[in-house]
Amino acid sequence: MRSTNGLCLALLFAFACGDDTPPPSVTGPPEPPVSYVSLLREVASLDELAAPRGERTWQSSSFDPASDDPSELTLTSWFANADHGNFHGTVRVAGRRELVMAHVEGPGVLTRIWSANPMGTLRIYVDDLDVPAIEASMEALLSGEDPRFPEPFAYVAGEGYTFLAPVPFSERLRVTADEGERPASGVGLYFHVGYRVFTAGTEVEPWSEALHAASADVREEVRQRLEDPRRLETGRREPFALRAGEPFTLEGPATIRALTLRPERYDEATLRAAVLSIAFDGVETVRAPLGDFFGHGPGLVPFQTLVTEMDDDGTLVTRFPMPFAREATITVESPTPLSIEGELRVDAPIETPWRFFARWRDEGLGRSQPRRDLRIAGIAGEGAFVGLVYQIGNGEHSWWGEGDEKIYIDGETFPSWFGTGTEDYFGYAFCSLEAFARPTHAQTSSASPDRVGNACRPDVSHRGRVSNVRWHAFDPIRFSRGLVFDLELWHWWFADVSIRTLSYWYGDPSAANDFEELAPGSELESVESLRTGMLPDERFEP
Repeated sequence: MRSTNGLCLALLFAFACGDDTPPPSVTGPPEPPVSYVSLLREVASLDELAAPRGERTWQSSSFDPASDDPSELTLTSWFANADHGNFHGTVRVAGRRELVMAHVEGPGVLTRIWSANPMGTLRIYVDDLDVPAIEASMEALLSGEDPRFPEPFAYVAGEGYTFLAPVPFSERLRVTADEGERPASGVGLYFHVGYRVFTAGTEVEPWSEALHAASADVREEVRQRLEDPRRLETGRREPFALRAGEPFTLEGPATIRALTLRPERYDEATLRAAVLSIAFDGVETVRAPLGDFFGHGPGLVPFQTLVTEMDDDGTLVTRFPMPFAREATITVESPTPLSIEGELRVDAPIETPWRFFARWRDEGLGRSQPRRDLRIAGIAGEGAFVGLVYQIGNGEHSWWGEGDEKIYIDGETFPSWFGTGTEDYFGYAFCSLEAFARPTHAQTSSASPDRVGNACRPDVSHRGRVSNVRWHAFDPIRFSRGLVFDLELWHWWFADVSIRTLSYWYGDPSAANDFEELAPGSELESVESLRTGMLPDERFEP
């Protein structure tokens, strides 16, 4: 039974809590007609993130159904970990028995399929539940080997298989597999299916082979943007210079399309100790360590995603659109003198009441046990969650990342996003230590960045630092009254751990959130100082 014990979000944001609140229905006036080409272009665009829209994004997954009671904090209930082979029913089509990965009613678009171990045949039904619109080997479709969906629309990164091509539907969507049920021993299918649902009555052009073939030119345009995201940096150039504590102000109305900073020093200590602050129309909404704001930490690692990048010469770039009405003020606070060269790309204003947010959370040094839910973000009001940086310092050789994401939207008493593992949320799999960067997710550093392949083995060490990032560029998690994002800390053994996160969203600048103030001067503990093994007062969990 789903329990509201400990989860009544009214204590945080004055939500209305019930005994078993279902995910909110998508109500409101229909959106403008949605074409397949418009959705394709959204895959490599960030403009749609910054304004309210009448839609919701949800996820169906193979999470362990034993995780049904948040008051039972045990390995057989809330922290149950058999997150594979769990489907959402079965259907028979043309004499076949198919396992349901997702079933959606209403107009919308499939945004993402992920799996750690694709198997058998994947079928995607669009409106017509008797004939699949897409039918293919799951491994071929999710790896980019299917010629209809080559990289970067599908690929393998860090052992994780990801399909990011949009599949719109006007009435309903069903995604099925024909293999992967949890066996008596062994591993069933791990999967996520992400989708957006538009308001009832919205006209959506459904996916078809003919429509897909006719869109070849647009798909090529999108491919080029995904592989060279600097094409998103449009508008006039506005160079500026910063000294620590001295603000730079840009008059509006306008939209910042790109922010580039080049600090004179970009060592690990400087990038963590200095704080980047951005205020829009007099309200500070961005406050984060200077380096970490750009998608990685601590220090600098060259990488590029659709949204952010770092270069080995110290150049730091973000392409999140930042609209404002009167002025944008950028300040860097540092415990030591610091000079920074900067450049903005400035374009016409986006009509929106929302502003861009980025806020830091430092859990400090703690213990890996007991397993527990860590609060990533608590945000009131209306908005869209669009990204997360997650960093962990792990003092033990064992794997740290079994924890599932649990995302509650608009006062839900049970999360409509329930994941299957921390690395799964970030788009890789099986404890992989491979460093990679893809348009919407990356493992920018790991305890052993040169390792490729399954690392869930006792002879592989996960002691060290890891930095992951995921951008919800095509699947922003929209909310009307608030969002709570929890992520399990689920480690296989006893150790010291340090966890730091950076959340990104668009929302009402006057609404509350639960992030604490960040002062300049943050320091980082050494990996060598992190202890491993049980302490005298620690016990095994039930």
